[in-house]
Amino acid sequence: MNHWDRMRAAIKGEPVDRPPICLWRHWPPEDHEAESLAEVIIRWQKDYDCDLVKHAPAGSYPVEDWGGQTAYEPSQDLEVGVRTFLHRPVTGAAQWPELEQLDVTRGHLGEQLKAVRLVAGALDNTVPIMQTIFSPLNIAQKLAGPRAWDDMRTEPRLFKQGLQILAETTARFAVESLRAGAHGAGALDLDARVGPAPARRLGADTDRLGTYGPRLAVAAFGRICQVRVLFGCARGKRNDVRATGETA
Repeated sequence: MNHWDRMRAAIKGEPVDRPPICLWRHWPPEDHEAESLAEVIIRWQKDYDCDLVKHAPAGSYPVEDWGGQTAYEPSQDLEVGVRTFLHRPVTGAAQWPELEQLDVTRGHLGEQLKAVRLVAGALDNTVPIMQTIFSPLNIAQKLAGPRAWDDMRTEPRLFKQGLQILAETTARFAVESLRAGAHGAGALDLDARVGPAPARRLGADTDRLGTYGPRLAVAAFGRICQVRVLFGCARGKRNDVRATGETA
């Protein structure tokens, strides 16, 4: 079986010659430039021959065009180090509805699309490529830090307006990722440190918007989205990842 056959059969519950494998990691500092990110992802796939390529940009990629700033910090404990936020652009609740509707083909988001094009060109449709898409609630936390949850509770109207902008931008970026050569999207759910309770206290609207970006993207994909994965990572629980998948 080739990678595509194995993935489709496994997700449908059909017999496979072996379980499909997907391995990924983050790539600081290479992940801040399209060419270097594409190079390491291509090399990783050639080394490990995975059945699914998770395109793994820096976790800060969704917020940099809104003014988020990060720096790579090497670590003695972690081989690859981490990215640390130097500046979070949202410092007050009134800023949520003022967030710009970004042109996702330009700036740092445009660089991420360029990286996808380079990876897709090199791998030549031999394996599914999954773009990483963050939940709008996750992006909100990256933009504002812990105060995002304070705004969710104390200024729900303003927060929901901002979340709508994040969701629409997320959906546009996801669709452009497919046009750049990705075969689908992996939607990263909200960090387990927060959980669903704050959203429930605000009512169903905010809860729906929390996953609206990925859902809107999937709706927009239609039949051209060939791989869909939802996964969540719990802070402090290494490898605690839950995933469901679907192929068209």
